[in-house]
Amino acid sequence: MIAPQERNWDSIKSRLLATAGDVALCAGLGAIVEPYVVAFTHEHHLAISEIEGPTRGHLLDALDLCLASGLFPSRSLCVFEHGGRSPENTTACLEHCHLHIVDGRFDLRAGLVRTYSNAELVNVSDDASFAANAGYLLAGVYSGKRTIPSLLVRTPSCGSQFFRRLLAEQVGSISWNWRLSPSPEAALRLCELWSKHLPTDEGKTASLAERRRG
Repeated sequence: MIAPQERNWDSIKSRLLATAGDVALCAGLGAIVEPYVVAFTHEHHLAISEIEGPTRGHLLDALDLCLASGLFPSRSLCVFEHGGRSPENTTACLEHCHLHIVDGRFDLRAGLVRTYSNAELVNVSDDASFAANAGYLLAGVYSGKRTIPSLLVRTPSCGSQFFRRLLAEQVGSISWNWRLSPSPEAALRLCELWSKHLPTDEGKTASLAERRRG
């Protein structure tokens, strides 16, 4: 579903959807497609490459919550990050670790490889991550197996919102800049849908436990 664009900032009081340990999920602003979720760490990190095992586990728990919501039709998640650690060549739109999440049918890895043929294969899991000392691009697909098979491009010199531009091109939208098209109504719709699908903390915990057993 391509998100309609709105500019009314007064329609939402909170975009928080859920927390999983040290990671929070919120309805993202500037949805190009719906649903659009952003996961971010409570502790201040600049990129996923910096977070340690326990927090990576919480990130995977958060992704499992997204799958448990039933709001992602493909039952998989396209995730992407503009890892920002270099002030001279930042790729991140916000200088805090955050992972973008949309439905898995919008897999951005092929588009990343078209632009950067030097993309590396990496996995993000409870026990595995990658080292990156500067800005980078990361795209992967998560299917609920506690591992995110991903492609990584180091120091890409692409500027901010690279993946948003790529996603907008994929779906035929011109509204890739979340600052110009924040679409708060799409975030509000997601908050309402989420509360219907995962309405209680007990339900969220049960959903996570079920996915881990699977």
